[in-house]
Amino acid sequence: MSFNANANIWDVDASTAYVSEYADRGTTVAGAQIQSNITLTNGGFSAGVTYARTVGDDRLVYDDEIDINIDYGFAIGADANVNIGADLIHVPSAGGLFDIGATDASTVEIYTGLSFDKAFAPSLTAIYDLHLKDFTLEASAMHGIDLSKRSELVFDMIGGFAAIAGADNNLYLTTGATYSHALSDNLNAFGGLYGGLSSENTFTDANFPAGLAPVIKTSSTSAWIQVGLSTSF
Repeated sequence: MSFNANANIWDVDASTAYVSEYADRGTTVAGAQIQSNITLTNGGFSAGVTYARTVGDDRLVYDDEIDINIDYGFAIGADANVNIGADLIHVPSAGGLFDIGATDASTVEIYTGLSFDKAFAPSLTAIYDLHLKDFTLEASAMHGIDLSKRSELVFDMIGGFAAIAGADNNLYLTTGATYSHALSDNLNAFGGLYGGLSSENTFTDANFPAGLAPVIKTSSTSAWIQVGLSTSF
């Protein structure tokens, strides 16, 4: 379903999913989480909010996160598209939403991307954190296979270079497969298995020995799963 605001039609998409690890750009951000998102779209413009709540013993080590995104996309030519946007990334335990700065509770990223409506949907995205001064250049490709009228299997691969201020630069590769099944016209179930490889030990795993402090292990590889539901109305 869509709703009418000032004579414009807005589409609403929402999802919630369990992930066994939250990894982004070849780096572990958090352990197990419940990630919930809602996004409003009108033409090329979209705005969304994601709340990632860390669950279980991982809350002893990792923080929750709130991401607020705005994005505008437009076509250039018959098969190419450009997206520009910004993300406000907020850690609630560190302070208020608008405590923005390199050592504060929130930072702002800006990005621009180029994608092509071709086989494997190739894309290239540049991301810069205005406060942490981190820069990422990321390329991706994907391929979907229709298994039935209601089921699809999507393979994706993401590779990138991350220049992290005050740390070693990082080359990374993430790949995975996601299965989705339409439960109804507006409700989908999905699940996937993913893996990551990094040139540095940027993945972490927290262990919780009985009666002892958490033990954090670092690695250049990791694997995780995701299961969830999505809807549009």
